[in-house]
Amino acid sequence: MWDPDEKRGIGEYCANLFGQFQKHDQDFELVVVLRKKLKHLSDNVSRNNRMKVVYAPYFVQPIFEQVVLPVILAIENPDVMHCPSNTGPLIRSKRLRVIVTVHDTVFISKDPSLIKPKSIRSKIGWMYRCTIFRKFIRKTFAVVSVSDFVKDQLISKYSFLLPSGVSTIYHGKNSTDFNKNLSSFNNKWLTITGDIEHKNLKGILKFFELIRKEFPLSTLDVVGTRRDYGIHKNVNFHGPIFSREDIDAFYKHCDGYINLSFHESFGMPLVDAMANGSLIVASSREGPPEICGNAAILVDPGRPEWEPTFRTIRSPSRTKGLRNFAKRRADKFSWETNYAQLEEIYIKALI
Repeated sequence: MWDPDEKRGIGEYCANLFGQFQKHDQDFELVVVLRKKLKHLSDNVSRNNRMKVVYAPYFVQPIFEQVVLPVILAIENPDVMHCPSNTGPLIRSKRLRVIVTVHDTVFISKDPSLIKPKSIRSKIGWMYRCTIFRKFIRKTFAVVSVSDFVKDQLISKYSFLLPSGVSTIYHGKNSTDFNKNLSSFNNKWLTITGDIEHKNLKGILKFFELIRKEFPLSTLDVVGTRRDYGIHKNVNFHGPIFSREDIDAFYKHCDGYINLSFHESFGMPLVDAMANGSLIVASSREGPPEICGNAAILVDPGRPEWEPTFRTIRSPSRTKGLRNFAKRRADKFSWETNYAQLEEIYIKALI
């Protein structure tokens, strides 16, 4: 298990998974590989005598997975390995059973609308995953997808994958329920996004401008990037925020959450926003319809029709109804359930 960054995307998944390892006593011996800088995550590991933590030096993902991890595998000699971030080592024992969690399919997509990463580090990661993924996944014991959308994409792309070999296990919710007054809607909006083009920050800003024209006191907090595409009134850009307490503060004070991604396999912030009773405006493409169900206003980011959205915003009863439904919908997503389903796969692999 490698945790690239404990408060973003896959890193947050790894941190929550490690938290579940610490909570539960396993019926098998467990070796967890962590970056040295993340020693604080294992403060309570001594309570579980069957879990061992190995601290690995930091390297970029290709070097870590193909050079450092094979050495650790040779030393520890496990029977099963879980790779939690899409890919893993090609050099490994033939008897080793490999489980992989696949979070995204954007790097195997041929959709020309998906613009490739621009930073050198992101490009290296992109090319690495594109090159290695097929070879790696062909020899896995089990594949865990974060949504049925990802599962369907994998099965349609790789004919050697059987539906029985791919299991969908949803992420859990991270945020606290702040018991907000759902009858009050003051058009305080939030989006948590990156600066990758398919996250569609331009579309989010355009949507907010339409809201502000009708509701001049509306505000939008953009968390995750400072790329503002110019000056926008009542829009606050906060850049990357890694503290869970700081992120929860944004959820606590927002009335609505916006996700208009062209490509989104799951969307952890959607679940956290639902858990806090936010009005969700989400992309109708790929993962969000599956995750949000009828608890969100779904909009095609490529051909947005805003009038249905504005009819809901204008109606206090509609907004309150959707927000209440969103809170109930979020109860479907639990890290305890995630761990229990994953542990079943571990045990099957050990038999």
